[in-house]
Parts: sequence; C-alpha cells; structure tokens
Amino acid sequence: MKRSDAEHSRHTIIRIARKLFMKEGPQVTLSDIIKHSGLSRITFYRHFSSKTDLIHGIFERNLDMLTWYAKRLECDERGFEKLLLVTANMHMYFHELSLYLHDPGKTFLLRLLAIFKPLAECTLKSKKIRSDFNVDKDLTLLIMMISGAIVFSSDNEKEKDLQRAYQILLEGIRR
Repeated sequence: MKRSDAEHSRHTIIRIARKLFMKEGPQVTLSDIIKHSGLSRITFYRHFSSKTDLIHGIFERNLDMLTWYAKRLECDERGFEKLLLVTANMHMYFHELSLYLHDPGKTFLLRLLAIFKPLAECTLKSKKIRSDFNVDKDLTLLIMMISGAIVFSSDNEKEKDLQRAYQILLEGIRR
C-alpha cells in the first residue's frame, strides 16, 4: 500500500469512527466502523490494533482540528471564547470515549492547554478577561467545569446544559 493510500485509509477510518461515535456513542463496534468505512478488516488492523488505539487516534485528530482552528483565531478578539465553545462541543460528543484511554486524558489535556495558551494570554493582555485569570491554573479549571456540565447531564439535556455552563463561565471570567 502506498503511503498516501495508507494515510487516506487511516483518515477514512477516523472520520467514519468519529461520525459513528458522535451519533451512537461508545457502544459502536469495530465491525460497524469497518463496515461503514468500506475498507477491509485487514486494512483497519494495519492502522489500529484495538478500539483503544482507534479512540487515541480520534482524540489526536480532534486536537489537530483544534490546533488548526486556534491558529485561524489568533487575530480574533473573541478567539479564546470561540475555541472554548468548540472544545466544549467536541467534548460533549467524545467525553465517554476517554474511559477507553490508558492515560485518562492527561496527555491530551496538556496538549489542549498548549493549544489554548496563546489565545488565553492574548485575551488576558487585551483585558477582555479578568486580570486575576491565571492561564496555567484557571484554564484547566475552565475545561474541567465544562466537562462537569456534560458528564452529569441526560442525553437530551447535554447541549442545553453545555450552552448554559458556557454562558455562566464566560460571564465569570469576562472583565
């Protein structure tokens, strides 16, 4: 298999798995993903040795997407808020998958903080958020609070609860 074909297959598997997990949750089977991807079982296992390995790939892809989005928001005065909302929405769909990770998200949290840090610092310098906002500590707390708003919500209330938590958090950190 050529390198570009292999990359295309890997991206296809991740894209299909993301859609299925968003729609059906963590109970999606590898057989479902393989069937919907149109690829063979052998091709799947060339890229991912297990469901955990695939979920790790999905989280990596999500972080790559957030990195790309954060770069687009560098000059946006509301970039920090927008990135926080996109992150919260992603978390709403994928938080249950974190249970499958060996390292329950610590590696991903550190990468997420690195993605956020430039926008948070820029927002702090422009005095759009509280002057006592500590980028290193408070950013972690914001992410944990958003996570908490989703974890205990019923499926049909998650989106509404997320929006409300986001609104309350922003009002608390704005200047």
